[in-house]
Amino acid sequence: MNRFASKSLPALAALTAFALAACVPASGPGTRMVATPLVESSVTVTPPAILAPPPRTVVPSPLPGGSSQSLMAQGLGKLQAGDYAGAESDFTARIQEDSQDALAYLGRGVSFAARSMWENAAEDFSRALAIDQELPEALSGRGEAYLNLDRLDEALADFDQFIRLRPDEPSGYRQRAWIQLLQQHPERVASDVNRAAELEGERAEGQHLMGLAQVEQDVLAAKR
Repeated sequence: MNRFASKSLPALAALTAFALAACVPASGPGTRMVATPLVESSVTVTPPAILAPPPRTVVPSPLPGGSSQSLMAQGLGKLQAGDYAGAESDFTARIQEDSQDALAYLGRGVSFAARSMWENAAEDFSRALAIDQELPEALSGRGEAYLNLDRLDEALADFDQFIRLRPDEPSGYRQRAWIQLLQQHPERVASDVNRAAELEGERAEGQHLMGLAQVEQDVLAAKR
């Protein structure tokens, strides 16, 4: 069962496109990518049954010339335009050029996730992580895929690791709180919600999730 019914650019695609758009090689082929900030704006996302993560999208940064970077830039542009099948083709072509390009697997994983092809997405995010274990967007993307596949323990493990790598990113805490609520552990939600709210400087969504957690606690108590 899919927990997210997405329209337009899904939140997952926006999050992982951030990784691709933000990565510019420091020097030459094979160099570890370095992230740079991007401008953000809103995007319409259909919420899940109870709570949707906040919408976000990004404006891509231009990538340097060269065939491999052109394929990456083309794939990213197609992701942003909603041409997910076209993006898949570009990232596949890049993988055929270099099977050790973690960002190409990341991008193709996004193209699968945007079409709710969650098994394929999880596989490509895993391939990206096999190459680069410290690629937080792949952890977040795989966590989202596992969540949609109802593999909640694995989703939780990925967001635990994502938070270790990105302790100042509020989305990780929000998603971990959501997973723990689905696992019927509402008592664990408050700390993550409060941390996300501290990082974002606002509490509206956090208070909503904490309210859901309190309802869940009350229901569980009544069953006892």
